[in-house]
Amino acid sequence: AIIGAVSEGLMEAGSQLADGGITDLGAIGEAALEGAITGAVVPVAAAGSIGRLLNAAKRLKTQPKAGSVAKGINELSTQQQKAIRSLEKQITKHEKKVQDFKENPTVRPGMEDLPKEVIEKQQQRRIQHLETEINTFKNNIDKIKRGEIDS
Repeated sequence: AIIGAVSEGLMEAGSQLADGGITDLGAIGEAALEGAITGAVVPVAAAGSIGRLLNAAKRLKTQPKAGSVAKGINELSTQQQKAIRSLEKQITKHEKKVQDFKENPTVRPGMEDLPKEVIEKQQQRRIQHLETEINTFKNNIDKIKRGEIDS
C-alpha cells in the first residue's frame, strides 16, 4: 500500500515534471526522486512511463542553473541595473580617454627627458591599459546579465 501511494505520488510528480510543470528537482529532492523512481515506481509502472520520467529528470539536470542565462535589462534587480549603468558610464569615459590620448598623446611628468622610444612605449601601455579596463567593464556587464556576479 505504501509503495502504491508512493508510486502514485511519484507518477503525478513525474507527469508534472515531464510536462514542464515542475522545473526544480530541489523541490522534490533529486536523490529521493531518482531513488523512488528506480525503487518504487519501476515495479509498478510501465516501462515507457519510467523512460519519460528519467528523461525529464536528465533534462532538468542539464538545464542551466537559474540566473546563468543572460537576462534582459528589465529582468535584473535595481542594484544590477544601477551597476550596469555605472559600468556603461565608465566605458564611455574610458573610450573618450583613449580617443583623446590617441589624438593628443601626452608625456607623463618626469618622462620628458627620456628617449622617444621609451615615451612611445609608455604611451602604448597607457592605451593598452585603458582598452583592458574597457573590456573588463564589458565582461562585468555580461556577467551581471548572466547572473554570475551580483554587482
